[in-house]
Amino acid sequence: MPYLDEPAAHVVARLLADVRIRTMLREAWDSPPRDEPLLAEALLKRLTQRPDLAGMILATPALANSLTARPMTFYDLAGHQQAIDVLGSVLDDIARRGPLAVAEEAPPPVQATPLDAGQLRLSSSFAHAGERAVQPGFDIARKNDRGYRSAFLDELYVQSVGAQEEVSDLAEKLAGSARSGARTEPRSQPKDRRRAEDKVIKYRGNVALLTDLAAAKVPFRSVSDVYTALDAIGGNSAFDVVEFDDRFVNPQASGYRDLQLMLRTSSGHVAEFRLQLAALDEVASWEHAATVGRDRRVGAG
Repeated sequence: MPYLDEPAAHVVARLLADVRIRTMLREAWDSPPRDEPLLAEALLKRLTQRPDLAGMILATPALANSLTARPMTFYDLAGHQQAIDVLGSVLDDIARRGPLAVAEEAPPPVQATPLDAGQLRLSSSFAHAGERAVQPGFDIARKNDRGYRSAFLDELYVQSVGAQEEVSDLAEKLAGSARSGARTEPRSQPKDRRRAEDKVIKYRGNVALLTDLAAAKVPFRSVSDVYTALDAIGGNSAFDVVEFDDRFVNPQASGYRDLQLMLRTSSGHVAEFRLQLAALDEVASWEHAATVGRDRRVGAG
């Protein structure tokens, strides 16, 4: 470990000797996720460069259990130093004040986004798309049937291939017409199966609520371009906006904001589509990676 001093190297060595870490790496090597054949090697490389994260994991059994069960989440977290710093701050706060006090603390007020009247009118025109989007065809009466759930999820993965092509093409067109420039970020590989199954558990077996197997986002450089793109989507007959959340109007508690849409594609498959500000995109990336640090199991440990 040539980049670490002796104390840091010792912490990383202790982590790599942990049976949970060794088991996770061995399983990731023997049965890697689809399109991530070198996950074990890449994760090992990141872990040797993050002694601060290694120390947190060794000191927090619940965090270790959560991360080793989800190697892709572990890999994402290890790649974002800001996320690791946030996680460390959360763990320090829990240790100092206790999990209950941290959980019950009211977040600071979030400042509103300065939108003009036209942007507010456009946003309100999508208010009809307020109901929760669902994938078609799922028999809710069979949500406790594991075999049925698994088969339905298999079919969603098949459907998502064509849906991904459609939303990726939409993203390219919207980015290409942006006045201030934009880039596209379609889902580059299938969603990790373990993550999808975790969501199904969260949804109490309702696989129809899994709407991000096909997904794309377009980070723009101006709020004006974001709402211009929204207007273009509203006029595009190839897609039906079945769910809409304007988080510029109603920002998240962290202050993060974007436009989140669920689009029904030509096959009926529902895909996630986000219109973002490039300046906030990096924040969203490491904030998502740090989410596991706010899992209640960390506080319970």
